[in-house]
Amino acid sequence: TTFTGLSQQLDPAALRQAAALYGVGTDWKLTASSFGGSVPVPKDDTEKAAEAIGQGRVEVSPLTMALISAQVAKGGPVVPSLLAGAPATGPAPAGPPAAVLPALRDMMRAVVTEGTATALRDVPGGPVSGKTGTAEYGTEVPPRSHAWFTGFRGDLAFAVFVQDGQSSGTTAVPVARAFLTSLG
Repeated sequence: TTFTGLSQQLDPAALRQAAALYGVGTDWKLTASSFGGSVPVPKDDTEKAAEAIGQGRVEVSPLTMALISAQVAKGGPVVPSLLAGAPATGPAPAGPPAAVLPALRDMMRAVVTEGTATALRDVPGGPVSGKTGTAEYGTEVPPRSHAWFTGFRGDLAFAVFVQDGQSSGTTAVPVARAFLTSLG
């Protein structure tokens, strides 16, 4: 409710502009097809509130979410690469504003230490930071949801997407745990 309430104070294009800093909407040219995401300018206040929490017409891919986490971890712009030494072509995003990084990193770490991803609190290999989420879709009541988790550990950024996963805590976070545990 905090984000939806604050969204009403934003210029309609503000979310789109902020997302672009992290590369959302970039048409990356990679060794495989990719989708850079989309944050359209909301049509009305209801859509603006939905977009403030990643719902509405906002679309992202696991690649885009991993890129966002990579930039928070690094503290600056990152160009995606699917293969070592083969970075994408396309404009490098500006990256996160330095002033927001400390708070953003603290909040992403708190998601793991005391929030919705505590199952990652004790994985081997170092501290994990991240964000859980769901993406509602369709017309069913209650709506169906995809589940995701995006995060970083050291210089490794990643995203987990579970189609029809419903709850990130019971689907995406356990996948992230298995992945990180296998890396050691």
